[in-house]
Formats: sequence, C-alpha cells, structure tokens
Amino acid sequence: MKRILICILSLALTMACVLIYRHLSKNTDTPAAGASPTAEAVHTPLVSADPYLTSPFALGSYAPIEPDNTTGFETGWYTQTSVGSLVEDFSYEDKNITVVSGGTDINGAAFYRDGIPFVNGTSYTINFTVSSSVSRTIQVIALNAVTGEVLASSSFSVTDTPTAQSFTFSMTSNSTYNGRLSFKIGNDGTEASQSEHTIYFSSIRIVPSVWITDVKTNQFSYFTDAEKRCTFSYDAGDVFDVINTATGEVIYTGAIVNKIYSDATKETDCYGDFTNVTAPGTYAVHSQIGTSSYTFSIGTEAYAELDNSLLRMISMQRCGSDIDSSWALDMSHAMCHTDTATIYGTEETLDVTGGWHDAGDYGRYIKTGAKTVNDLLFSYMGNPNLYSDSTNGPDSNNGIADILDEARYELEWMLKMQDSDGGVYNKVLTTGLADTILPEEDTQKMWVLEKETASTADFAGSMAIAALAYKNIDAEFANTCLDAAVSAYSYLKDHPDLYDAKNPDDITGGSYIESSDTDGRFTAAIALYIATEKAEYLDDAKAYYAKDDTCANGIYWNTNGGYGRYLYLVKCIDEKDTDFYSSMMKSLAAEAGTVLAMEQGNSYNASLTAYTWGSNGITSDNGILLAMYYDMTNDMAYLQAAYEQVSYLLGRNSLHTSFVSGIGTYSPKDVHSRIAKAKSTILPGALVGGPNASREDPVTIAMADTVPAAKTYSDSFDSYSTNEIAVYWNSSLIHLLSKLR
Repeated sequence: MKRILICILSLALTMACVLIYRHLSKNTDTPAAGASPTAEAVHTPLVSADPYLTSPFALGSYAPIEPDNTTGFETGWYTQTSVGSLVEDFSYEDKNITVVSGGTDINGAAFYRDGIPFVNGTSYTINFTVSSSVSRTIQVIALNAVTGEVLASSSFSVTDTPTAQSFTFSMTSNSTYNGRLSFKIGNDGTEASQSEHTIYFSSIRIVPSVWITDVKTNQFSYFTDAEKRCTFSYDAGDVFDVINTATGEVIYTGAIVNKIYSDATKETDCYGDFTNVTAPGTYAVHSQIGTSSYTFSIGTEAYAELDNSLLRMISMQRCGSDIDSSWALDMSHAMCHTDTATIYGTEETLDVTGGWHDAGDYGRYIKTGAKTVNDLLFSYMGNPNLYSDSTNGPDSNNGIADILDEARYELEWMLKMQDSDGGVYNKVLTTGLADTILPEEDTQKMWVLEKETASTADFAGSMAIAALAYKNIDAEFANTCLDAAVSAYSYLKDHPDLYDAKNPDDITGGSYIESSDTDGRFTAAIALYIATEKAEYLDDAKAYYAKDDTCANGIYWNTNGGYGRYLYLVKCIDEKDTDFYSSMMKSLAAEAGTVLAMEQGNSYNASLTAYTWGSNGITSDNGILLAMYYDMTNDMAYLQAAYEQVSYLLGRNSLHTSFVSGIGTYSPKDVHSRIAKAKSTILPGALVGGPNASREDPVTIAMADTVPAAKTYSDSFDSYSTNEIAVYWNSSLIHLLSKLR
C-alpha cells in the first residue's frame, strides 16, 4: 500500500501545513507561496490556482509495524505431581521441565493441557520434539478430561538428542471438546529418572484429519502492509502457525496472546499477530490444538473488485431506472416508482423520479442519501486513481468514473426535492411498506414529506461538496449543485431553529429523526466556504462550533460534522486562523482517540462498545475517523486500527461471518432486501447491519436471553434489524477502503 502524509502539522510556535495537490484531471498545480513564519504562529496558505480541484490527500509509502509476539502471553499448559517436584520454564513454543523428583511411578508427574477438541470419526496425529538431559521413557496419553476415558497412548524413549516424535490415533469414542493431552514424566523405573533432570519439549502440535474451522480471520484478504490478527475464541493453545495453502508450508509461527473475557461475546478471546507475513498468496491459520481458520489471501489487489461490488450494490438500489441484467444479473428489474408524488398536506404533485431505494424497502431519504453521496465523493476526491469507468455498472464506459456517475444519480434526485425557497423535502414514501414484491409492482400512492432544516442542512453540505468534486468533470453540473447549496443555506439562515418532522400517522416508513441540525449546518458552511472562499460561511462555521463543539463530530447519517471538519483541515485555506485550525485538530484527535480506545478494548478490535441497529455501519464509519486522524498525524496506531475495522467486517468477529454478501467463505445469503427476496436470489456486495442487542425484529426477539450482544444476529430476511442492507453502509465501507488501498 502506498501513502504519504498530506499535512505535516506542528502545533507549536510555528505552524505549517504542506499539501501535495493533485487535479482530478491528473494535472499538478504548484501551491502558492506562503507567508513567512513570524513570532506569531501562522499557517502556510494552501491555496492553489484552482482550490476546487485539490485532492484531500495524496499517496506515498510507510513501513509496517513490527509485532510483539510475546507481550500478553500466558501458557495453557500445566504440570502436576503427586509426591514429586517439578520446575517449569515455558515459552510459547518451548516447554522445559526440570524433574526434581518424579514420584514413585510414571504417573507421579505429568505435563498436560485440556480443552482439546477430539471428534468422533476423526484421526489425530500428535507431533512434538523432545529431549532429556538423561535417557528415559515418557508416555503420551490422549483422554477425555471430563470422564477420564483414555482415548490413546504411546511410550517414547528419550535421549539428550532432540528428536521429532509422532503418533496417530483414530477417535472412535463420543466427541469431546474438553480433551486432554498428557505427557507422563514421572519415575519410569530407571535409576536416571529418579535423579534430577530436565526434559525439553518443543513444536507440540495436534493435527486432525478434519480441521475444526474456529479461528477467526479476515476471510477475504489482508492488506499487504497492514496489521494482521486472528482471534481464538477460547484457549486454543500457546502457539499458532500460518500455512501457505498452495504449498502446505508453515511460513510463520507466533504466540497466542492477550486472553481476555468479553461480556459482549461471552467468550475468553485471545489473538495471534502475523503482521510480518506480507508475501501475496493464500493462507490459513492453524492453532496448536487442531483448529483452523478459513482460507484467506494477503494482498491489496483483491480490494478493487470488492470496491466495485460494493458500488454495484448501490447501483442496484436505483429507483426509477431499468436495472439491466447485463450488469445486475439476477437482481435486474423494470423501471419503478415513476408516477408523480403528492406533497403531503397539499394537492400539489412533484416529479421525484430517481434516487436510491435507501435499504431493504423502497423509501428514499435525503439524510441517508446525503451521507452516501458524501462518502462516494470523498472517496473519489481523496484518491481518483482508484476509480475507473469500467466496473460493469449502469454507466460504465461513458468517460466518467462510475463512482461519480453513481453519486450524480442521487444528486439529481436530491435536486428535485428542493423547493423554490431553498428548503428541502425530507423523503419520499408510499402509504405503507411494500410487501415482498418487486419495486415496479409497488403501485401505492407516493408522498413527499415536509421540508426540514435537518434535511436541508445535509442537502446543502452534499451539494457544496459536489460542486468541488465535479468542477473539472462537468462545470455546468457543479455550478447547479453550488447554486442549490447556496439556496438551501439561505433557507437555513431564515430558519435558525431545528425542525425535524416525524412521519404522519397514516404513512409508514423510516423516520430518521435527528436531535440537532447544527452538524449539517457546520459541514454546509465549511464546504461553501471552500467552494466560494467567502468568509461569511467560515464565520458561521466558527459560530456553530463556539455554541456547540460537538457539531464538528461524526460522519454518520445523523451526525455528519466530521465531513466539514476534515474538509477544512485538508484544504487549509486560511493562512491566519491558527486558533480554529487547532480547534479542528483537537476535535478530530478527541473523537478519533475515543474510537481508538474502543478498538483497543474490544476482543475483536472492533470500534464498538454497544451493538445497535446498523452496528456494522458504525464500525465502518469509525474506521474512517481513525484513517482521517492518521491522514493528519501519520500516527500508525490509528491506521492499523482502521484496518482492523475492515477485518472485523470481513470475518474476524465472534460470528465468524463476513458481513458483506458474496465475500469470504461464509457471508449472508438471506439479506433483508425485497428485490432479492422477490426474485429468490442473493444481493451481492451488500454490507448488512450486523449484531443488534436491542432485538428489534421477531427473529432476534425469539433468541434465547443467553445470546450475547455481539452475537445477536441472524442471516434471515425476517431479521430486518440485523440483516437489512443500506446504501449508506455500503458507501461507508467504500470510503474506508479508499483511505486504505
């Protein structure tokens, strides 16, 4: 992966930012010369000849971190004696036991571990290397630790020469997941074994004929230079191996560390770190006691197709358009919802054709649409080289990157939702939620619901950002977006108080209620300031922040001030206002620091302390915040934590599930999508909502009370609170990947 620091920030006596500009047209501008540092802290101005077209960050390189494979290690192997005495010296791979006194017989002292799965019908090979300072015999026994039943045993002669040993047995007894492997090292009847001596064990492995796939990994692909971790949901031994599945070769061995109980999973979790494995290829992780991961790859290249799949899913959510089988395959359907809609409470009708079906139903919403648009545009502006015009979508090969085509499809619908006074209607719903039918079969009356300040603010921000993104692509469209943003912002100035409307009682659909609109106003003001360079917008942004500093937080659908904060930081336009710049950096540091603490406190490194509706989308959004902070500071801890959010979503979680349909070994197949259900097919490339401990659907309500928060999920159409899809969850993951690829 390639990346460079976009701003080298020093918040000391002298403050300067250096930004490498890149035109969306792939031309390069030379930044204007800045003011010389003086005794007063000032910024070097970062204004180019065309500030609209600067990229939020550029790319470079960095060195991966060196993992520490011993901190947090504690062994799961034990010794015991009846009348003898033992002294142990254990590392994760080597077990050295001094037999001071081994008792009266071979059973007088033992070296053992429990918790080994022995499954009926499976054969097991016990491998180990052993030597002893005196020649003697040891006995190896496999048994059921609960019943004491001996499953197999074998005796070995040991000398002072390290020797690889092995024995195999077939499990014909009842399965147990609490098996024991015991090495009997007491008095074997020889004179040598009665004197003090040391036995040296290493490379102990239990190899089954059929692996239990219980090791959690990113099931898709680890980024080459990223932190790479796997999770063991119980004590899986002291050591793990990374296997090259093409050759069968063990290419890395590390310690299993940091055993910690998680109330969210009701597990004692621990992990292995194999960050140093960077060679592209296909791999699996094997634990010491015979459990395995699914196969996965290492390499960044695979993420291009994942990105395309995530974007195609959003295209499949298009309303008012033929979804053609040439690119949508089984998800194709005819044009839908093309009738005019009635503005609720009036007789007036409005053409609102277009936009995206927000989620598994057929509602269309400004707030979530604006968040989705922001993600897509930030992804492109941040790294335009990632995006092509040939991703097999509805607008491929038209000379414009497909990600911009997709954002524009929603923007053109949003423009239809703006009234002549600048205010923006908040959503389009039919009278009731549609049955499980195709969208073209949903012929209910459509309603446009009233104007809100929250929707208008989100609209204004997205339109101003679009003006920046499209200026060099389509100047006319960019100007249209800018005019719409200015008009919407004027409406907000005339309506200073929050107005966020609930759905009428006689109309059913998503609510998306916000408690504040200041975050949207803040982002709109920042984006308009950058697009127009008019100080009045920056003055407003400062006033919003002075009144409520949380307005600069979040990149979620309901708190999106973080888009404006980041946009201000990376553009660095004002050469004198170091105080506000410093405030924005402190705000980002505080929010990203909170996310990092959550990530570090979670046994799967997910940035979650609670599991609510859309927890996967929150995880992805938090990953973006972590990456934003890395952009500004080059602090590798934040970048690595951002990578971990991707790994969590793609399989390294307590459910052992990749939450993106069609990606990884096990992924959702029965997502809450009316189109997919009506066509009895799978919607590919969809990030589902994920675990929701609030239990807000019949499936999760029916789950046992003992199901922990992180596992309150079902791959079921009827579990709409955990398995629904949404465009703004997909866009969030696209945005996160754009900062990591």
